[in-house]
Amino acid sequence: MWRIGLAAEILGVAGAAFDNTMQYIKDRKQFGHPIGANQAIRHRAARVAVEFEKARCLAYEAAWRAPDREMAAAAANVAATMAELVFQEAHQMHGAIGYTREYPLHRWTMRLRVLCKELGGAAAHGLAVTAAHVA
Repeated sequence: MWRIGLAAEILGVAGAAFDNTMQYIKDRKQFGHPIGANQAIRHRAARVAVEFEKARCLAYEAAWRAPDREMAAAAANVAATMAELVFQEAHQMHGAIGYTREYPLHRWTMRLRVLCKELGGAAAHGLAVTAAHVA
């Protein structure tokens, strides 16, 4: 159950960071246009959205099937992997302002860093999937 709770917390924090990022790319203008109008930015945001939904669906399925150890470990693995992507992309899209204390993004992304390492991180969750599958 700990891994399911971890996946759920990662989803909440990553969702807040992603929402903050989406608002920023809509509001931030460069050369008279929002940076979100840039095709490269849209592709990156779409990839994060897909990975987030994948992690969300797996976490819900793991919660539904609890106490299935394999599903719980898989949900934690996918959530931790997605959180790393959210961290990287959010800070890339925000630029340097994302690291400042004056801007709220750091509240979410610094928490993501901690959550991604919980219970040994994505690699340990992956090993737990294998161990649960073999058992």
